[in-house]
Amino acid sequence: MWSAYGGINSITIHTNGEYRVRPLPISQEFINEFHNSMVLFYTGQQRKSFEIAKSHDNIAAEKHKHNIHKIAEEALVAFTNEDINEIGRLLDENWHQKKSTSSLISTPIIDDLYLETKKWGCLGFKLLGSGQSGFVLCITNDRKRLLNNIPLQNIDFSFDFEGSKIILS
Repeated sequence: MWSAYGGINSITIHTNGEYRVRPLPISQEFINEFHNSMVLFYTGQQRKSFEIAKSHDNIAAEKHKHNIHKIAEEALVAFTNEDINEIGRLLDENWHQKKSTSSLISTPIIDDLYLETKKWGCLGFKLLGSGQSGFVLCITNDRKRLLNNIPLQNIDFSFDFEGSKIILS
């Protein structure tokens, strides 16, 4: 859904399927600072995402999902305050909660990567996708230090503020 709208938004999804999209009230200066604090790494591994997604659809994971929801509410405040350190801390807490939803979310390789990124200044760590591999997003105050010490391919990216569009018809 985020890619459909573009920009940096708060999206509230209700249990009945309805949703609300609100652009975050943040400055262009903060958007630039936030972008410059992020590093996207490609792990070079693949996984069977359906099995992983299915593995955390259970009662035991509900407590962690509830905690993730609370973290998202705190993150909205951190974005409003334009506080990268707090956003990084909350992203890291989100990773721990997500990982607790299923033993299939992470692997020893990802766990080692997490520890290595933390050693080199990662404030917040997020495995993108359903789990086990793919891309890892890190928030840091020292991008150069992280890039110089993590031997993975860094993916250059930018924010899109237009959202999805049809390019072929």
